[in-house]
Amino acid sequence: MTSQTDKASPDQNPNDSQATSSFPLHGGNPQRAAEAFKVNVDTLIDFSASVNQMGPPKCVMEQLGQSFPQILEYPDPANTALKSALSNYCALPAERIIVGNGSSELIHALPCLLREGKSVALIEPAFSEYRRAFEIADRPIITFTGAAEHQFLIPLNALLHKLDQAPEIAMLVLGNPTCPAGTLWPRQDIETLLSYCETRKILLVIDETFIEFTDGDNSLVGKVPESHSLILIRSMTKFHALPGLRIGYGLMSPEHIANIEKGRVPWSVNGLAQSLGVAALQDKEFPSQSREWNRDQRKRLLSGFAEIENIETFPSQTNFILFRIQSNNPSHPAALYERLIRDGVLLRNCGNFPGLDINYFRCGVRKEADNRQLLHSLREQCARLASP
Repeated sequence: MTSQTDKASPDQNPNDSQATSSFPLHGGNPQRAAEAFKVNVDTLIDFSASVNQMGPPKCVMEQLGQSFPQILEYPDPANTALKSALSNYCALPAERIIVGNGSSELIHALPCLLREGKSVALIEPAFSEYRRAFEIADRPIITFTGAAEHQFLIPLNALLHKLDQAPEIAMLVLGNPTCPAGTLWPRQDIETLLSYCETRKILLVIDETFIEFTDGDNSLVGKVPESHSLILIRSMTKFHALPGLRIGYGLMSPEHIANIEKGRVPWSVNGLAQSLGVAALQDKEFPSQSREWNRDQRKRLLSGFAEIENIETFPSQTNFILFRIQSNNPSHPAALYERLIRDGVLLRNCGNFPGLDINYFRCGVRKEADNRQLLHSLREQCARLASP
C-alpha cells in the first residue's frame, strides 16, 4: 500500500520518461502518432482504441438524419428521454441514473462524494482518469496494485486485509472487467467486497465500461437499488461504438446523484447525443450479436498471438487483449511501437499504467482483415528485434 502524492502531467509516462514523446496517455489518438512519426494518418489501423468494431446499431444511422433539427435547440438539461431509455436497458428506476458527457465527466465528479479528511483507494492498473480526477481535486490517494500472476486482481483476503489496515479509506475504485487487462473479478468476491464496504461505510465505485462485452451475469446492476455504497460507472463509447458523442452514465443512489448535480454545468450532454443514445438502446439484438462477434474475433486473435515467439498474452473477457513482449532490451518496446506504426498498425503502449512497464501493450479486437495485418506485422517485427 502506497500513498500517491506526485502529480504526473497528462502525457507523462511514469515508468519510462524516455518514452513520453511516443506513448500518449490514452488510446484512440492516431493523429498524434501520425504527426510524431511523420506518417499518413489514413494509413493507420487503430488498435489503440477499444471500440466495438461492429459499429453502432443500425438504428443510430437511421436516426441521425432525423436528429439534425435538434442542433437548433438547447438540449434537455435533465436528459429525460435518454434516462428513460437507460432505465429500460438497465432495469433500474430513472432516479438512480445520471448521464454525463462521457464517463469522464462523472469520474471527475467523484471527489465531491469523498468525505472530507478521508482517502480514496484505487486498485491499479486502471483507467488513468480516476487517478487524475482525485489528483486535480487534491484528495489523498492510496494505491493497491494487482500483480501479473493474479491477472492484475488482488486476492480477496489480501484486499480485505489492506482495507482493514487503512481506516482512512472512504472510497474504493476498481474496474470490472479491469483495464487494461480485461479480467473479471469473481462474482462472489465482488459481492463479498460490497458487503464489507457497506459495513465500513465505504463507497465502492466499479467501472463497468466493458461489462457488456462479457458473457454471463457479471454486473452488480441488480444491487444498485438496495445499496447506498455502490456506484457503477458505464459508457456508451465502447460497447455501442459512439465515442464521438460522449455519452456516459452512472448508476447510484439518488442522494449521490443530487450531490454530483450540485457542481455540474448545465447542458453537458448535447441534444444529438441524447437522441442517438436513445436510438442505440432500442436495438434488442445488438448486445448478443456484439458479444458473439467479439468472442469469435478475440479467440482468433489470441490463437494468432500464441504462434508468435516472445509474446505473452493475458486472458481477456473484453474487446481488447493485453500482451507483454519478453525482452531485456529497454529499447525494444519503443522500437516495436514505431516499426508497427510504419507498418500501419497503432497499438496502445501501457507503460503509463501503474504496475506495468513499457513492455506491455494493449490491442483492441478489430475485424478479421485488420487482425491478420496486426499478427503479420507483429510476427515479423518481433522476429527482427530478436535477431542478432
